[in-house]
Amino acid sequence: MSHAPSSRTFARVLPETRLLLRHPFFLQGDVYALGVPGAELAPLGVKRGWSPDAHERALAPFALDEGLAPSAQAEIALVYLPKGNARRDHVLDLASTIAEKLVLVGCNDAGIKTARKAVTARAVGPVQSEHGNHAQLVATSLKPVEPKLRERRFQVPIGFFEGLSPDPPPGSPDPTHEPSLAPLDARRPAGRLASSPGLHVGDAPDALTLVSLPGVFSEGRLDDATRTLLDVIVWPARGRVLDLGCGAGPIGLSAKRRVPTIDVTLVDVDDYAVEATRRGAKVNALDVDVRSSDGYAAVSGERFDVIVTNPPFHRGVGTEYEVTRAFVNDAPAHLRPDGAFWLVANAFLPWEEPLRARFATVDVVAQDRRFVVYRATRPRT
Repeated sequence: MSHAPSSRTFARVLPETRLLLRHPFFLQGDVYALGVPGAELAPLGVKRGWSPDAHERALAPFALDEGLAPSAQAEIALVYLPKGNARRDHVLDLASTIAEKLVLVGCNDAGIKTARKAVTARAVGPVQSEHGNHAQLVATSLKPVEPKLRERRFQVPIGFFEGLSPDPPPGSPDPTHEPSLAPLDARRPAGRLASSPGLHVGDAPDALTLVSLPGVFSEGRLDDATRTLLDVIVWPARGRVLDLGCGAGPIGLSAKRRVPTIDVTLVDVDDYAVEATRRGAKVNALDVDVRSSDGYAAVSGERFDVIVTNPPFHRGVGTEYEVTRAFVNDAPAHLRPDGAFWLVANAFLPWEEPLRARFATVDVVAQDRRFVVYRATRPRT
């Protein structure tokens, strides 16, 4: 079976794809794609593949395999370089069990030179390479290596965080809790590990254990933006909570640990994050619902009392605004009328105006020179 790239001109394809189209020889054979963006599959003429990204799966012209253990055999494993060395090594391990021949492509500013060294060290045959369009291609054969997900566990001392409302309506703030606009650093109690990478397992008796997997955001530690949000958020005593773009699950799992009576759903576009959150829920014996989802796709038709998000603003090496814009724009359709939408973001990002376009009330709950926490209510219909 042969799937050579099409010779047609595709003006908007990625640099990696343009490089492959210039050298179609490397894809002559039965190709299985790993992590190739969905929109790039048709120009390349590839008919099978896997992606851990629900958004890319939605863009693909055919059904891509999902999860973290694709089962396939092919002549050629085509890998688009993922972000991060640990994720890269796991995907290369997957490729080594699927096909004898590897073709790896990546952009110069995304770590392809380092990746080439890693591939060369593992190669069992000649290493071929091509470059152009600000990208490089590496082709060789790898010795099969059983893929292993290397997890890291770390703890978050949840007793440090506020956020339990006695019994208000779902999504409403505790009337005894006045949001503070003081600098966030000044609000942290003595002993707060403001910039610590997290406690090691066993250091804190009242702690939430989180599981980190390769490439999941803020790997192995609680990021400062999430810590900022958890400092000030108020959870309802009952109702439904959606953690949108959950990563390893620190927000949603903390909510369930603090308020066992709420129903918590956590979603993320990345299957590695979904698996990390599921492992975290199991370790902590928390009954939550974790789903792979491109934005709100997996909760279509459902409504929540609280939607909370620390959205991504990087995709690859670039800055990403459209994901957060979609989170904000689509939130009213997934909130109950008295619900609340919480968002933490870098202070320089312009989210107040889009929030006010979709909600009648937008409060800046906390702000410093690094982060801002918004609480938006009264969604506009």
